[in-house]
Amino acid sequence: MSKIIVKHDGEVLDYLLNNCTDQSKSKIRQLFKNKCVAVNGDLTSQYNKKVRKGDVITFQQFFKTKSQGNLPIIYEDQEFVVINKPSGLLSVSTKGEKTDTAYNMVSDYIKLKNKKAKIFVLHRLDRETSGVLVFAKNENIKRKLQNDWNKLVTKRGYIAICEGRMKKGKAKVKSYLKENKEYMVYSTMDKKGDLAITNYNVKRTSDRYSYVEVYLETGKKNQIRVHMNDLGHPIAGDKKYYAKTNPLKRLALHSHVLEFRHPDSHKLYTFAVKAPGTFKVQ
Repeated sequence: MSKIIVKHDGEVLDYLLNNCTDQSKSKIRQLFKNKCVAVNGDLTSQYNKKVRKGDVITFQQFFKTKSQGNLPIIYEDQEFVVINKPSGLLSVSTKGEKTDTAYNMVSDYIKLKNKKAKIFVLHRLDRETSGVLVFAKNENIKRKLQNDWNKLVTKRGYIAICEGRMKKGKAKVKSYLKENKEYMVYSTMDKKGDLAITNYNVKRTSDRYSYVEVYLETGKKNQIRVHMNDLGHPIAGDKKYYAKTNPLKRLALHSHVLEFRHPDSHKLYTFAVKAPGTFKVQ
């Protein structure tokens, strides 16, 4: 994804026409039409959107899929490909769904460039959770990262809209998680369960909802969803974990940042994508 720092006030189209002389006017207009232009992280199709000195203009890449339309690529190099996974898309296949997954779609995309290319799963997001999803392009990197995941991953952040007015500020939830025969994960103080630690920061509230930043110390199945419900504030749209409302017509949980160090070079990678504009407290 290319990045341009705005040096003078104006309109975004005029700024690009004056500063991207290697691109034709029709090519730049096509970027707007396909919603590939973002100002300070917000995608826009408005040619006349105002930009100010210091604003950041980026160009978002996409690849086309049959079921999901254009799937956004956050980052790609020789070792990783990172997408902004939409809500409703499985990360990997299950017994009930083998082909319509992020893994298969990204695999098809990279094979267009090299038929022998492969991708490897580093982590997963729940089907209804959107946001940062990273795949490795070689098995060696995948193995090294997964073998030392908790040490190499320095930040795992999410945005959640939770039901009810929560107390503003930072706090932590710690419990042990188990899963029953109905695939429901639940908290217990039984240390035979999986230790789960969730840090959260309530940023904004209304009478009905709270806007919460969540950072994981551990990454267990349904961890955030269980812990928010334990607090008495289930994530909006999470019927499985007892939410009573669904204002966004989806699970209101978004992975907005993942940061890790390369196991060989020790380079710090930070992948971030804003929560959808619908993530608001009203």
